[in-house]
Amino acid sequence: MVYPIKGKKRKRYSHFIKDGANFLITKKVDILNSLVEVCDLHASRLHMAYLYVKPLSPFSGNMMSELQNAQISFVELLISRFTKLQDTLSSKLFPLILDFLEAEEKTRSFLDILHQMEKVDLLKSTKDWLAMRTLRNHLTQEYPNKPDLVADNLNKAIVSSCELLEYWTSLKPKVAMIREKWIQKL
Repeated sequence: MVYPIKGKKRKRYSHFIKDGANFLITKKVDILNSLVEVCDLHASRLHMAYLYVKPLSPFSGNMMSELQNAQISFVELLISRFTKLQDTLSSKLFPLILDFLEAEEKTRSFLDILHQMEKVDLLKSTKDWLAMRTLRNHLTQEYPNKPDLVADNLNKAIVSSCELLEYWTSLKPKVAMIREKWIQKL
């Protein structure tokens, strides 16, 4: 808990308060920069996998058992990077962005975060994001006896991967603007 410093002591310790706030801002900016790099890596690998897997689609249940090892590797890369990019954005970058924007609530549920991101025009649709998250949850499950379900989820993942890459491409400059505003506060 932070205790406010009052009166003469406040003047004596004001440089510590300012330095502490600057330190926190600097740390948050460093974390933001790191998350942007991680998202870029996931997006780059997702794009590479998308370019390889897209020409193979649409997938069918029969086709799933006929994939070559290299094709399976790229399918798994697509699923893995789609999941990682979606998770990193949802659980790490979105809350940090809202911190930077000083959004009202400090303790937020996942749904609150999505609604707040939509409210500040950084997310087009909470409903679409939740649908993408549901797909992500399905993709992380193994269904060896249900090749038609796997094929259907993979076909959806190809479409959603493209949407997620487009979203990241549009969000990244906005994140850079938010970061610059915070750096100016130092």
